[in-house]
Amino acid sequence: MKKKIKIMNDNLNTDLYALLKNLPDNILYHQEHGLRHPLGIYNISFNRVMSGFKGVFNSIDTRKDFNDEIREKNDDIEKLQGKLPSVVNEEKQFVEKRIEELKEELKQISKQKATENKKTLDSVKELLDSLMSFIDDTYHILKCFYPANSVKKDIRFADKWMESVEKRLIIDYKNKLKEYRDILAPIVNKIKHNHARLNSILFKTELGQIGGYYVEGVDSKGSLGPDREIHKQFRNQETAFSLNRDLKFHLVNFYFICHHLKVLINRIIKDKHNLQIDTNNVAFENSEENFDIIKTVKALPNLFFPDEIYKPQPEILINENEAEVIFPSNNVSLLLYTDIEINFLASGDGVSKSFRLPYYWNPRK
Repeated sequence: MKKKIKIMNDNLNTDLYALLKNLPDNILYHQEHGLRHPLGIYNISFNRVMSGFKGVFNSIDTRKDFNDEIREKNDDIEKLQGKLPSVVNEEKQFVEKRIEELKEELKQISKQKATENKKTLDSVKELLDSLMSFIDDTYHILKCFYPANSVKKDIRFADKWMESVEKRLIIDYKNKLKEYRDILAPIVNKIKHNHARLNSILFKTELGQIGGYYVEGVDSKGSLGPDREIHKQFRNQETAFSLNRDLKFHLVNFYFICHHLKVLINRIIKDKHNLQIDTNNVAFENSEENFDIIKTVKALPNLFFPDEIYKPQPEILINENEAEVIFPSNNVSLLLYTDIEINFLASGDGVSKSFRLPYYWNPRK
């Protein structure tokens, strides 16, 4: 089923913000729970998500492509090593010295490349963490609409506390988030609890570069590679996530989460207090900055990894000061390429000796 949400208030934030901004204080119980005002919870969590997107953009914009430089250094070393048998004495010493210098330069470039990749992967990890935290925070926002004595038991987790109060409504809300959460949660949880690492991958195509990442996992044979619970195989190949699709996918779903929560809160307020909150003409001071993030994500080319072409596509439409998010969309024009050069990094662990490479086709399989 196609889903659309228009982001069309003057605030260009979310429709959830417009609702929380106009809540009357007499229907709230956040102080009984030792919680911030629901808008305060939202603002902190929302700003972390937006900062997460900006962090990924900044790491991509400032990242240098070291691959050509590394290739040139290796070519120079290979040429000099081929020259060694034909030179003697001082010339041989000069060539050997130059080879060692180039090897040292290569080490330094490789360190710089690893540092740049780590910045990008750390920014991706922070974005994923912030999105998972935002989902958790939605249940704290919901608690603010119920007295603390609504539940007699000591229930630690906010979602379980809410289920004790409004089981049917919360189960329905969780079902709306389930498809997205089932993709996001395993990534975040495996990084936190299963020693999983993010590794980078880069496609160079005739249509441009495609940067991405994969979550490293161990298979039944002890081989390191893309975690198969997270990255489904495609035509017997290991797969990864391209940032071009991934950032659109997460931003679109983030707005859907906000919308689903807004609908649920409206229903709670209507049922408990017979109120309808006016959400028109709600100003938001960071509208332009927020809209820039939407425009930056929208501008990412529809240039994806091979398996992602067959996945449901997110779409962002922009018209003047209005945006619309759609998922899944049937109107996304994909860019198709024929030639690729693949570069990737594997973290390793000092013990494992075998690796599964993303998008490597083994004809013997």
